[in-house]
Amino acid sequence: MKNEQRFGNQGLQTPFDIAAKIICPALRGSIALKLITEHHFTQKEVADELGLKQQAISNYIKGMRGEIGTLASIPEVSSQVKMIIERILGGTSRDQLSSLMNETCLKLLRNKKVCGVINGTEDCIGNLKI
Repeated sequence: MKNEQRFGNQGLQTPFDIAAKIICPALRGSIALKLITEHHFTQKEVADELGLKQQAISNYIKGMRGEIGTLASIPEVSSQVKMIIERILGGTSRDQLSSLMNETCLKLLRNKKVCGVINGTEDCIGNLKI
């Protein structure tokens, strides 16, 4: 399947669009799924930890939000998900978690494998300095 079909040709113009519409939702979805399936969190508990509504978590779990499977199979994404979950389990504050999620989304935006899955190239950011 072409990437445009898998992720929808939404006219993604900037790296921040890619991060906001693809990478961050996939990251949140992967975290939510692992917290629920491996750590026995409820959807409400995950929502509280991530600062989201329970319905958003439900949509991640049902596969209606975030492209979890495709990006989660990339080792660099999996390791970031694991690290964030460890921080959540360790009691990281929501402000610290928010900063960590932002840093992680930007880090993944720079990752050649992630960009290859998203847009078929190894470059999501071009000449933009982020």
